[in-house]
Amino acid sequence: MRLVTSAQLSKRDTEALKEAIESPESIIERNAILNLADIDDDLMRDHVRAMAWMYAKGLLEIKIALIFDGDGNPVEAERLVQNGILHQKLGILEDTDGNLLSFSGSINESLTAWQSNLEQFKVYRHWLPGQQEYFDADLEAFSRLWENRATRARVYDLPTATKKGLIAIAPDSVDELNLGYVSPKKTFALGVSKKVTLWPHQIQAMDNWLKEKKGIFEMATGSGKTLAALACLVRVSDETESLLVVISTPYNHLCRQWLGEIEGLGLYDETLIVDSTNPRWPSKLKEISRNLRMGIVENAVLLTTHNTLSSKKFIDLLMELDTSLMLVVDEVHSAGSPERKRGFSEKFEYRLGLSATPARHLDDEGTKAILDYFRGVVYVFGLREAMNTINPNTGRTYLCPYVYNPVFISLTNAEHQKYMDETSKIRKAFYAAKENEEIAKQFELLCIKRQNIVKNAENKYVAFRNLIAKLDPSNLQYCLVYVNPAQKAKVQDHLLAEGIKPHKFTEDEGTKPEKRFGGISEREYLLGQLGNGTLQALVSMRCLDEGVDVPPARLGIILASSGNPREYIQRRGRLLRRYPGKERSEIYDFIVVPREETVDELEEQILRREVKRYREFASLATNKKECLDMIDRLLEKLGMEAHENEKEENQ
Repeated sequence: MRLVTSAQLSKRDTEALKEAIESPESIIERNAILNLADIDDDLMRDHVRAMAWMYAKGLLEIKIALIFDGDGNPVEAERLVQNGILHQKLGILEDTDGNLLSFSGSINESLTAWQSNLEQFKVYRHWLPGQQEYFDADLEAFSRLWENRATRARVYDLPTATKKGLIAIAPDSVDELNLGYVSPKKTFALGVSKKVTLWPHQIQAMDNWLKEKKGIFEMATGSGKTLAALACLVRVSDETESLLVVISTPYNHLCRQWLGEIEGLGLYDETLIVDSTNPRWPSKLKEISRNLRMGIVENAVLLTTHNTLSSKKFIDLLMELDTSLMLVVDEVHSAGSPERKRGFSEKFEYRLGLSATPARHLDDEGTKAILDYFRGVVYVFGLREAMNTINPNTGRTYLCPYVYNPVFISLTNAEHQKYMDETSKIRKAFYAAKENEEIAKQFELLCIKRQNIVKNAENKYVAFRNLIAKLDPSNLQYCLVYVNPAQKAKVQDHLLAEGIKPHKFTEDEGTKPEKRFGGISEREYLLGQLGNGTLQALVSMRCLDEGVDVPPARLGIILASSGNPREYIQRRGRLLRRYPGKERSEIYDFIVVPREETVDELEEQILRREVKRYREFASLATNKKECLDMIDRLLEKLGMEAHENEKEENQ
């Protein structure tokens, strides 16, 4: 950004200039706002620091204009306001594709200016006929100022001392700053002394849930559903004399992630991990129950897994409790299996489910059980909203943008023949499976076996090696690689051979705190190693799909993906969280396409499944048009038309 702004000269300043007592540079330096202690308004102070951050990072150049009248005398601030000199706002914008527009007008960025004053604001787009000459006039007006060619303004670079002063007050990251107006309603008390700023959609989610104190938040990964849930939890705690909260997650390490959030906010004196990592939890739970009953504590939180929540031991102990109960189920879609939904006890008076994708893939019965128990979805803030809604605190969208890079590969001749053979077996078993339970199990195994041919296609590994070479391994970092079991060893070995520091992230990595990892679990340790750059890549099969926070991750390589929309939506979400210095993410997705220019029915089925994921990923990418045009050209080349529902889903 290049900024020209006028200095507000006092009468003393103009006299000093006329008498040559002071230089323009010294007056500019004296008028610069660098002492943050002199700024009473927190919001203004943070905006000054944001400007300083831009300057320190080389994102901003500043020049100062001193205004002179027709006789060549400097004009003081009072006369500038009275006469409207340089009150005009003028700007030129250019996007990454080279499109240009200009804006000009007299409106200040204030409520009065926008709602009350009769002022003008005009925009001219260079690419539209009839507007180019007006744009060119604006561009020339700015250029005259920047290049110090204006007749009634003299433009100066920032003095050295002012430059140093700006750099000195610049924060390490703009994430430290509050850059948006925060109404009193959005400041929510949590814990003894903690106050957090809730985003507008979190406030709305909480308000919706409080109407019935049951419901599901369908919110995109990284959009703040955890904090929205904790706000609900606190509100219920404030309204009940005695409350036991049970927070259930799919994995042990997610329980500890929640515990960290709760402790960081100073919530609750009594917390207890209830899973296999804490064998003494039954006796401790009884103690907490006594403390609640006797009034020694008012509230307590249990953090458990879906498996423990649905276990007979936990359910039996739950039945003995005589306090108010609240259930929070994170990644609620994974709690709807026949075994796990036994944990949906009617003893829980307050119920809150959380998920970016609450529907269960190919399990209508499980999905219905979830929706019935929690009384449906009460608030939706999906990926599209999170990527297009501006966070008022940062001035940026809640999730970062991403570029989608499809990598097309084909099955080998041998793989294609094998796929055809498995399909023939599946066709024979299809009708028999409806009548025979044993054949039904075989049918399911045949389908998995056929799908694995596509998942483990040999050409994926060839394309992966070419991609790593293209990406420059020396600069590769903050990377998540999704693989199948058959690919894991080869992928990890190749990364090591190229000088990249990877580590597997699977079910084998522990979730229990260990002394050798500094009192945290192995998984938490590995995530920290990725964040600080010690590790450059994590190679995972499924353990990075749900709930795990990996904010630094900005490069995703998807070698293996199922047809389950929840899986690939969750994986994309892992890469879109905001993080200091992270401006965008990149996703490389390996797509299996037919080898010939015409396709048979079998190959079309393979491609249709791949295309569904492709269009989902492309629909929100910054290069959306390019990607959608690419797949449409491919389908046309193969003699396949895009299904109407595919087109509609990605409008």
